[in-house]
Amino acid sequence: MSPTPEYQPGIPNKIVATVKEMRDALITRKLGEDCSPSDNRRVLDGYCHENAYHIAKILLERGYEPYVVWGAVSATQGHSLKIDTIDQLEQTDRIHFWVEIHPRSVDEADHPIDEITSPVIIDLCSETIGHVNCPYVSLQRPARYQRMGVDPSYIRFERSFEPEDLISKESYQRLRERSPELFSTCPWDNDEPTACTDVDEQRHKRNSLDTQ
Repeated sequence: MSPTPEYQPGIPNKIVATVKEMRDALITRKLGEDCSPSDNRRVLDGYCHENAYHIAKILLERGYEPYVVWGAVSATQGHSLKIDTIDQLEQTDRIHFWVEIHPRSVDEADHPIDEITSPVIIDLCSETIGHVNCPYVSLQRPARYQRMGVDPSYIRFERSFEPEDLISKESYQRLRERSPELFSTCPWDNDEPTACTDVDEQRHKRNSLDTQ
């Protein structure tokens, strides 16, 4: 079965529409106006820092409070990469960036009937089971996505950022020296997003809406 997008039910339509819009725009930017975004899902693979930058930028413009997450993706669930610091993260060949939206800004921007109390996890080009190279929008962080254990992984996105600010240990250190107040080990009072299990990920795979 081919990988499918994951849009968890209950996520505000405005967020899902923004993800689809930005993903198609980035694919078109890379391949040209004559491309068919739905047929070129792999084109964003390998550009996780740019994907995170661009979706965070448009989410900020639309009234949300996005955080870019510096992390990595393990090969299998339950396998820890033991990444505590930015030095260790830089040494792994599995570095990955994704975006999480502060739940308070979801309530302010969307006024949903059902209050969202967990961060919305967004990845334009997922590396999780069932959704590889597809968009992933959920309240559950994929089980294989790991953050640093000591150095803060979250940085609150600001309009002054450029894609190059989110790419290397050097850029991380420059940002941390320039704006330490933007960094956090967990911006939502240590209320961690629920991590998917293999069962959850297989369920996502079966229930995902193939709307590319």
